[in-house]
Amino acid sequence: MIDTDLRWTGETVKPYAKTRALIDHAVEVVNRYDSAITVRQLFYQLVSANVIENIEPNYDKVGKAVATARKLGLMAFDDIEDRGRQIEASLNFASAGDAVSWVKRFFDQDRWINQENRVAVICEKAALSGVIAPICQRWQVPYVASKGYASLSLAAEVASRLWGYTIFYFGDHDPSGVHA
Repeated sequence: MIDTDLRWTGETVKPYAKTRALIDHAVEVVNRYDSAITVRQLFYQLVSANVIENIEPNYDKVGKAVATARKLGLMAFDDIEDRGRQIEASLNFASAGDAVSWVKRFFDQDRWINQENRVAVICEKAALSGVIAPICQRWQVPYVASKGYASLSLAAEVASRLWGYTIFYFGDHDPSGVHA
């Protein structure tokens, strides 16, 4: 998570009326979420609301409108997230006590330990991770975003780690969803 008080200090250009209308719709959509969403999620929300047509140039327009909205301070930088890119850094602590404090924040006893059956969730669309993953985390349910056609490596890991689980699958009826 990035600093919610982050402000753009570079140049900004006042958007034309059409872009400003798109920004206003985008801000409205983003404000309905309790957590960050992706540009792709925002795009499909705008498509489903008939704000824009589902064509590639409009996806680019949404991305540019989001950038403009953030630069103008109309949308917080942490309202939109890029799940495909992350900063990789080693985990360091000033002391052993700091390390123990960090681990305590993540410790949670296995609530499924005495259950006869366990469940897992597989979702075809990574764009839905912001909606589904927090629920799965809360209930200690393994979650996988397969991102369309899953790699053989992911399929093997799911088969070995989730063997015996009841799987709930969320997908659509495009070719990768049907084949899943």
